[in-house]
Amino acid sequence: NRSSDLLILSNKIFQQINTHKSDIYELKRLNERLYQTLKDNGFVVDEDFNEQQYVNNKRLLNIFRGSEYFLIINPCMDCNLKCWYCYENHIANSMMSFETAEKIIKHIKLQFRTTNFKRIYLSFFGGEPLLNKKVIRVIIEKTKNFALENNIGMGISFTTNGTLFSDSFIDFLSEFNVKFQITLDGDKELHNKTRFYKTSYKGSYEHILQNLKKITDIIENASISLRINFKEDTLDSIKNLIPDILGIEKKEKIWISLHKVWQGDEKEIDVEKILNTLSYINSFGIKANFPLLDITSPCYADLFYQATINYNGYVYKCTARDFNLENSLGKLLDNGMIEWNIEKRLDYHNKTIKNNCKVCTLLPVCSGMCIQSCSENSESICKFEYSKFTKEDFIVYNFNQAYQIN
Repeated sequence: NRSSDLLILSNKIFQQINTHKSDIYELKRLNERLYQTLKDNGFVVDEDFNEQQYVNNKRLLNIFRGSEYFLIINPCMDCNLKCWYCYENHIANSMMSFETAEKIIKHIKLQFRTTNFKRIYLSFFGGEPLLNKKVIRVIIEKTKNFALENNIGMGISFTTNGTLFSDSFIDFLSEFNVKFQITLDGDKELHNKTRFYKTSYKGSYEHILQNLKKITDIIENASISLRINFKEDTLDSIKNLIPDILGIEKKEKIWISLHKVWQGDEKEIDVEKILNTLSYINSFGIKANFPLLDITSPCYADLFYQATINYNGYVYKCTARDFNLENSLGKLLDNGMIEWNIEKRLDYHNKTIKNNCKVCTLLPVCSGMCIQSCSENSESICKFEYSKFTKEDFIVYNFNQAYQIN
């Protein structure tokens, strides 16, 4: 239903609903209590209820909510690793300056005066953001002070390869609520063939594993999404990775997220193998997900009160595109204001539900179209059109996730 609620039914009740699904009033006559339960939970709606309008209104409320501000920052667009599938154009010496960092602080203060947000989220991306820890420290420290002065909540996240954590930096982060996305591409042997240091060509597996242990030990409010970018052989190697995760004392702070390497054909993936891998990981008490089937939350880039600031001060929305001038939507000025390209910005958010979405049975619970892809295509691109996964797979997967069924 439109609220993503679930009901567990007995076979008898299921048969009763299935028999009368084309005549809901007959079901009401036979079992009024069941009918009322279905209606109260949004599984049955009145004929005059406009569900498409409801979904549009819900999207707008989510996109334009002003109580939170989401700021993605690229402190650096270079990287110390050389992974064959990386889509970023690593730029040598592309370090954010302290002057740009100061503009970001001015921007946060200006945004607060404009919208009076109650919580700010700083997300550090790149390149490898931790190549520029000095600038990150300044931005976090000054944002923290401003948040404390104005009774604003604060969250921090990092998308990082996990190799550049120092003990002092982990200690610095220990007072915050911090989320990390760190990549381990399978077991030690496979990972080291893929994610190795650019200069020495040595593998990074042991170093990352050591940092995972330090982060979970020292940062009390840490949450780590352990990203696994997979091909067929990567999934096979997970059985060798699990013991290393189980060896981390505070492993409950870690969950595994499976991501298909984007260069591969979506329709070549083995659906059963992915689902079995998720179940295998869950059997050890480790949470796992597959984002293709997690479509109930809106994308960060869809939010109106969100910006991605590159190291050079140019501003974007989506991080899954090249950070070139052509894709830029604005620029950060000296006074902290973002000078948006108004025409591009209005076009970006002026999207309504596309025709192919309107007839989809998943529309009430799906986060819907990707605004970025809609800006580049005439129709909304549905994930299921280019995948071997079905809508039934989506429903079963989310049911199992909600109830942690293996």
